[in-house]
Amino acid sequence: MAKPAPAGVINRVILTLFSCLVVLLLSGWPGEACTLWAATGARSAGRATLIAKNRDWAPAQYQELRFRAPAEGYRFLVLHPRGRKRPVDIAGVNEKGLVMVTAAASCIPKKARPKSYYLEGFLNSILASCATVDEVLIKQELLTSPAFYLVADRAKIAMIELGLNDERSIKVTDNGVLSHTNHYLDKDLWENNKKFNLSSHIRLIQIQYLLKAQRRPFTLGDFITISQDRQDGPDFSIWREGSSPGEVHTLATWIVSLPENEAPRLYVKMANPHEPEETLLLKLDAAFWAKGLTKD
Repeated sequence: MAKPAPAGVINRVILTLFSCLVVLLLSGWPGEACTLWAATGARSAGRATLIAKNRDWAPAQYQELRFRAPAEGYRFLVLHPRGRKRPVDIAGVNEKGLVMVTAAASCIPKKARPKSYYLEGFLNSILASCATVDEVLIKQELLTSPAFYLVADRAKIAMIELGLNDERSIKVTDNGVLSHTNHYLDKDLWENNKKFNLSSHIRLIQIQYLLKAQRRPFTLGDFITISQDRQDGPDFSIWREGSSPGEVHTLATWIVSLPENEAPRLYVKMANPHEPEETLLLKLDAAFWAKGLTKD
């Protein structure tokens, strides 16, 4: 006699089916999407904080790494999208081991977003001036656009939800996991969910399931495996291949491991249109920051 499916799997299926039903009634397909997740404390192997972002967008953009050495402040490395009118750095890590990744609030129609939403600068300002999550929280006035911001250092992780009227929700932990997609989760900010985003809901269900289902501490390899998850098909998975050439694809994965007493590791996978996939694993030690990105 076959064993019944675990309750967690059944709940996940029910939630996915419910999401599909709702979308048939309420909305179409979202254009902007990303999945963010992180683990720290006992939830990460060797207590090495892990933070990740899958970058999803229409396949007309190219992702590249850029090294920045400001005249004042810390040096940092960012994931930069080429091929859009207002290129905004979307993930970064600095020489102090502070990491920030972002996700669009695509639950808000583009016409309702303030102009500051498209201005570059906030990520650069944070990475150049902050060494820890606590310092980011002190300087969070630099974050002015409605969006989702996940930050990490060696000791803790924090998620910031920023609404249309500057209302904010902040979750911080030094021993646990955090995850986000593209709609507001804090009930006090639900009014910012102006349109339903099916992909966001399905990806959130899956990332939360994957983070909860694994009992042992996460490794960098585990996060890489999660980033490649295709459980929910070409348009709704954590790694999205798109059901047609013009649909939203996953264009990049950005994962940073922050060990307590070793140099951070950065894993980047870029799947740029019409180019072979490129995967990099960088050791962000003192020699790297002194030299920057170089071509051998």
